Amino acid sequence: MKGYAWVLLLAMTNMECFAGFDEGIVAYEAKDYQTALKEFLPLANDGDAASQAQIGLMYDNGEGVAQDYSKALQWYRKAAAQENADAQYYLGLMYLKGNGVVKDISQALQWFRKAAEQDDADAQYYLGKFYETGKFYGQAIDWYRKAAEQGNVDAQYNLGIMYFLGNGIEKDYSEAARWLLKPSEQGNVVAQLGLGMIYEDDEDTYDLASKWYREAAEQGNADAQYNLGLMYYNGEGVPQNYSQTAFWYRKAGIQGHSDAINNLGVGYEFGQLIAKNLVLAHMFYNLAAINGDEKAKDNRDRVTPQLTTAQLKEAQELASKWVKGLPLPTVTKTYPSSSKKRK
Repeated sequence: MKGYAWVLLLAMTNMECFAGFDEGIVAYEAKDYQTALKEFLPLANDGDAASQAQIGLMYDNGEGVAQDYSKALQWYRKAAAQENADAQYYLGLMYLKGNGVVKDISQALQWFRKAAEQDDADAQYYLGKFYETGKFYGQAIDWYRKAAEQGNVDAQYNLGIMYFLGNGIEKDYSEAARWLLKPSEQGNVVAQLGLGMIYEDDEDTYDLASKWYREAAEQGNADAQYNLGLMYYNGEGVPQNYSQTAFWYRKAGIQGHSDAINNLGVGYEFGQLIAKNLVLAHMFYNLAAINGDEKAKDNRDRVTPQLTTAQLKEAQELASKWVKGLPLPTVTKTYPSSSKKRK
């Protein structure tokens, strides 16, 4: 009976510890840091590794206590010595960033590996990142995959991009799309752009391409804005709509996207997207040419002889305003018709 009573007492004590820790976590997540610390501290002093790691995190971030990297380090080390994966991961971050310690990549890797081998997804992601940077692509893929399969969005994104680019692995757009989907759904602009490019590769999925281009375009990605404009121009995945083409080209052009700027010039030169206007055509060609676009330079040189001196001056003034970020006025000036062409 005495043995049974001792086991029962030990079990009850452990239950009380878990209750205190759980209450601390609830308080911590509610940003009631004083209550959280009150719950964690007795447990930590009794050797509970999870509580020690949480107190370390609070000192690391200055949550409910003055930020103190040396105290964070002390608590992390206590927990890490008991093989607490969270503490090992946080120690890796401290060495990676040089917070409270001398920056030491080898130490960071050591702690990340310890945590990663205990299936800590964040640590696995960082290991993958280190290996990818060092161009050890096979090991990078292995660690990214481990983290990605646990739902780490950063790892899913990096793994998707590796499949998309064929870095250390055979290109596989279906695998790339699979891994880029989750970060895209969470708003990662580059992942959304990548998905758009993958789906645009097959005419059966143009609608998905336009969907993801739009998601990225509405967040301000210039490449996505340009690509969406092209889809409206060609009527791929969306109804053909030249005004929408011009709208998205302008969005991309404001950010300096040379192809979008040149295509606006084409639209104004031939009246394809909007009303024909050689002054604006020259302005856009000139802007793209300034960015080093040789095609735009040729287009500008083709239009230049068709303008009067006054028209050319206005086109140049408008280009200057665009470069300076000033509002672009509608061209309202009228010029006398003339058979003379500027030389």
